[in-house]
Amino acid sequence: MLLWFVGVSWFAVWNVFRDPRFPFAAVAAGAVLPDAVGLVVGRAAPSHSAVVVSVAMLAAVAATVGRRSLRKVLIAGAIGSLLHIVFDFSAGDAGVFWWPVSGVPLPDRPIPSLDRPLAVNVVLEVVGVLLIGWVSSQRRAARAGG
Repeated sequence: MLLWFVGVSWFAVWNVFRDPRFPFAAVAAGAVLPDAVGLVVGRAAPSHSAVVVSVAMLAAVAATVGRRSLRKVLIAGAIGSLLHIVFDFSAGDAGVFWWPVSGVPLPDRPIPSLDRPLAVNVVLEVVGVLLIGWVSSQRRAARAGG
């Protein structure tokens, strides 16, 4: 599951910012990061925690004072990670979503995208491809001036 998260994150970012120069590559990297970390850790948390991603975003902002270009890229990546959590439906598991402030130990939950039926993931990947194509065409049109 990669293209679903990239496509839906790009779609959301495009509809908010409408900026063809926005660092969409960083959004894409951030959008797949929670599952990549989850694969290494072997579970959904902490990479599917909105608290952890938000703290990482704040740390990136604090660490990049005076480095606007780097800040923009790091914030775009964090936005991608937050959107991944939303579109992976992680918010339905409060223990993971709010960890560590939920007061529970690090939950041992499967990575949501790997816990869904294959047919659902295939449909989501197709939708992701379509969204990537649509956003790419919107960005090209915006760069061309119309």
